[in-house]
Amino acid sequence: LLDPEGKQIVSASEDGSIRIWDIAGKKAIRTINHGGGAVAYLAVSSNGQYILSSTKEGPARLWNAKDGKRLAELKGNADLLAERDAMQRRVDLAKRLAAEFTKALPAAEKVWQEESTKATEAATKAVAARLETEKKITSLKRLRRKLPAAKEADLKKSAEETAKAKNTLAIAERNRDLSIRLTSQAAEKHVALKIKNQTATTIEKSLSEEIKKLNEGIKKDDAIAVQALAFSNDSSQAAVALADGSLRFWNASTGKFLHSIQQSSPTLAIHYAATGRLLGAQKDKKLATWNPDPQWTWTANLGDGENSDIFPDRVTALAYSRDGSILATGSGVPSRSGELRLWDALTHKTIIANNEAHDDTIAAIAFSPDDRKIATASTDRFVKTFDPSTLEFIRGYEGHTSHVLAVDWSPDGRFLASGSADKQVKIWDFETGSQTKKIEGYEKEVTAVAYISNTDQLLTASGDKKVKLGTVALPDTDSFIYTAAISAGGTYVIAGGQDGKLRVWDGKTRKILYDFPSLNQAEEKNKTAQVK
Repeated sequence: LLDPEGKQIVSASEDGSIRIWDIAGKKAIRTINHGGGAVAYLAVSSNGQYILSSTKEGPARLWNAKDGKRLAELKGNADLLAERDAMQRRVDLAKRLAAEFTKALPAAEKVWQEESTKATEAATKAVAARLETEKKITSLKRLRRKLPAAKEADLKKSAEETAKAKNTLAIAERNRDLSIRLTSQAAEKHVALKIKNQTATTIEKSLSEEIKKLNEGIKKDDAIAVQALAFSNDSSQAAVALADGSLRFWNASTGKFLHSIQQSSPTLAIHYAATGRLLGAQKDKKLATWNPDPQWTWTANLGDGENSDIFPDRVTALAYSRDGSILATGSGVPSRSGELRLWDALTHKTIIANNEAHDDTIAAIAFSPDDRKIATASTDRFVKTFDPSTLEFIRGYEGHTSHVLAVDWSPDGRFLASGSADKQVKIWDFETGSQTKKIEGYEKEVTAVAYISNTDQLLTASGDKKVKLGTVALPDTDSFIYTAAISAGGTYVIAGGQDGKLRVWDGKTRKILYDFPSLNQAEEKNKTAQVK
C-alpha cells in the first residue's frame, strides 16, 4: 500500500518497471522505470512519499512516489569512499608540493653553482694572498738579517707591506670560509629540494596505485547483491541488507549515507518493529535485532575534578592525533603554568606530560599532519611546538600581543596558523619560527583557525559574530563565535557561539544546512508549541 487510506498500491515486475495503481479505478497512474532487469525487492515508506526498489544484483534506488523521480542510488561503502577521498587529498597535496619543489629546483641549483664558483674564486684569491704574504714575510726576514744592516726606512716599508699582506690574507680567508659555508648551505638546500621532490613524487605514484586498488574494491562493493529493503516507521530511514552481511542505512529524503552494521551472516529479510528496532532473519537461521540509530556511550573519565596531579586546573584544550591513538589535553593554572599531557586513547592512561609547557593556560592544541609534532597556543601569547614522543620543546613563535586562542598546521606541515585576542591571524614558518604573513580585519578575538582541505586558505571564527571561509563570511551568525571546525575535505563547516546554537554549513555552497538550538531553547520552543 502506498497511502494510509489504502487507495493506492505499488507493484514491481520482471520488466524492470514499478507501477503505482489506483485501486478503485483499477489502472496504473504512474510507471517508474527502475532499469537493470527484474525488480526483486520493493519497499514503500509509511508516509507514502518514498519508494525503495532493487534488482537482485542491486543497487537499491530511492524514488519520490509523487512524481516518480529518482532521489538517489543507495550504493557505496562509506569506509572505502572515505579512505579513497583521504588518499586523494594526499595525492593532490603531493602533486602540489612536487610542482613547488620542481619549480624551485632550477633557482636552487643556480644559487649553488654561483656560490660554488664564488667559493672557487675566493679560494684562489686566498691562496694568492697567502703566497704574497709569505713572500713579504721572507723579504722582511732577509732585510733584518742583511749585513750591513738595511736602512730603517726600508725595514719600515717592508714591515708595513707584510702587515698589509697579512690583513689581505685574513680578509681573503674569511671570504673563502664564508663562500664555503654558503656553498655548503646552497648545496644542502638543493639536495633537500631534490629529496623532497622525489619523496612527493613517490608518494603521489604510490598512493595513486592504492587509489586504483580501492576503486576496484569500491566497484566490487557496488556489485554486492541486495537481500532485503525496509523503511523505518517514521519514514526517515531506508535500510538495505546486502549479501556480504552488511546492513546499510540511508536518509530516506536525501539518499545520504548514515551508517552501517556488519554481520557475519547475511540478512535475508528486515523489518522495523514498533519500538523502532530493526528485526532481521539471517541466513544462519537466527533472528537478530539491532538499534538502527547508533548511540554514544560513556567510556571513561580522565581525572576526577579534584586531583591536581592529573589536571592542575581546568582542561582548556583537547586534540586527537591524526591516527586517533593519542589524546592531548591542555590545562594550567592561569598566569602560572600551562600543562600539556598525552593520553593513550585506548587505555585512557597518561603516556607523558610536560608541566611547564607554557607560562599560562593552554588554549589550543594541534597535531601535525604526520603526527610527529604538536603545536600549542597559550594565553601567555606564545605558540610553541613539541616532540610528542618526549614532549621536549622544539621551537617558539613570538609576535602576538594578547592571548593566543587557536592554532593549526598547514596540510604540508611547513606552516602554522594562529589566532589571537589581538584580533589577528598570523602564519609562521615552522622551521625558522619567523612570521610569514599577518591577517587583520577582525573586530574582536579570533577564536578558531583551521586550514581548508589541501589549500592555503583558512577557516576562521571570531567574537565579531563571524565565521569566514577565506575572506567570505558565512551567513546566519548572530553572536560571539567561540569555536569552529571544518571537515577534512571541506564539505562541512560547524560553529558554536554565545547564543547556544550549533550551526552547520555546506562548505561548497556556503549555505546553512542545520541550526541546532541549545537545550534550553529547544525546551522553550516545545513549551510554546504545547501552549499553542
